[in-house]
This record gives sequence, C-alpha cells and structure tokens, in this order.
Amino acid sequence: MQQFYRLKRQVQADPNNAEAAKNLEAQTKKVEGPEERIAKHENDAREIEGQILAANRPVPHKYRIAPVEIGAATGKIILKGKPLENAEVLFDGDGGRRASGITGAGGSFRMAIGDLAPFIAAGQYRVAILGKWVPAKYSDVAATPLRVEAKSGKNEVAFELAD
Repeated sequence: MQQFYRLKRQVQADPNNAEAAKNLEAQTKKVEGPEERIAKHENDAREIEGQILAANRPVPHKYRIAPVEIGAATGKIILKGKPLENAEVLFDGDGGRRASGITGAGGSFRMAIGDLAPFIAAGQYRVAILGKWVPAKYSDVAATPLRVEAKSGKNEVAFELAD
C-alpha cells in the first residue's frame, strides 16, 4: 500500500514520468479492491472489539443492597465523678461499621460517620475511649468492656468510668 501511495504522489508531482505511470498502473492492479479489504478489516476489528467488551463486562453482583437503619447517638462520659473533656469516643461494630466523636464541655459527645454524617448504623458496638487519664482497659477496641446497642432514632448513652 505504501508503494502504491508513493507512486501515486510521484505521478501527481510529475505527470510526464512514463516509468512512474507504468509502475503505478501495475501497482493499481495489485491493490485493486482496497475498499473491500478495508471493510473486511473493519468488520474483523468490530468483532474483536465485541469479544473484548464481552470478556470485560462486569459480573452481576451477588450481593443484595438493602436499606440500613440509622440513628443519632449522643452521650456523656464521666470519669471519677467528673465530666471527661477532649476524649475521642470510638464505636466499633461488626461488618466494619464504625463511628467516632469527641467529648466537649461537660463530657458530652455526638457520634458520626465521618465529618458530614451525624448518624450511625443501628446495631451492636464495642466502645473505646481515648483521652488523658482514661484507664487503658477502655482504650482498646478489642478489649474494652463497654458495649452499646444503637437503634434507629435517637440514642442517648452515658458511661461512668472507674479505674
């Protein structure tokens, strides 16, 4: 094909070149029917593309998406009879459900999933509290004795921590 187009340009540049014209004619007979060949290659390419798309098509999900019950959770933490301020409260539930909050003045906190979601999924949670003067047994999510069950709607919890 390259030779055909090179000869075609050569004849266009110098129409009086008899040898180039003769070679172009011979080459034209060899490449006769390029439209049919191009169409065949395009069809082959479409077929291959279809096979690639079929191989890469995602498998339907095996999981069913179901609505999740959510609720708001607020509470208060008392340590040795005094409100605990500036402590991090962690809720750790089964299936990767997590929420966190920070205690403010008076030891009050509000649980949230991230910064913009002031709610939690309903279910059982282990509760860890991290902060100054908090005993170590409350700081480890895996070992904490604190538990809470969140239900849909409002949940108010209170923890009184001792040594």
